[in-house]
Amino acid sequence: MENYGIWDEVIHDFGIKTPRVMIGGGFAVVDSVRKIYVLSENIVTLETSEGYVSILGEDISVRTLCDERIELTGEFSGVEFIRSGRPSAKRGVEKNRGEKS
Repeated sequence: MENYGIWDEVIHDFGIKTPRVMIGGGFAVVDSVRKIYVLSENIVTLETSEGYVSILGEDISVRTLCDERIELTGEFSGVEFIRSGRPSAKRGVEKNRGEKS
């Protein structure tokens, strides 16, 4: 019998058709993924229903990709959110410890 912990519950409940990103402990999950644009050891750029998400780091690899959800492993250093298709769209960058640039 497999162990089913709190992390598994969070991941299970995470998948609603809304773009969301969760990163912690060398693990990342992005929901509402439509397309993978860039996939390398240092960056993963994804198209979601609301724009683009880039996950930055080192030794990034795909754990699973299924039902509009991607699960990644690696040493993550930042996330970029880029909204598209809206005239007033703004670009935001989130880095470690909530710093914005």
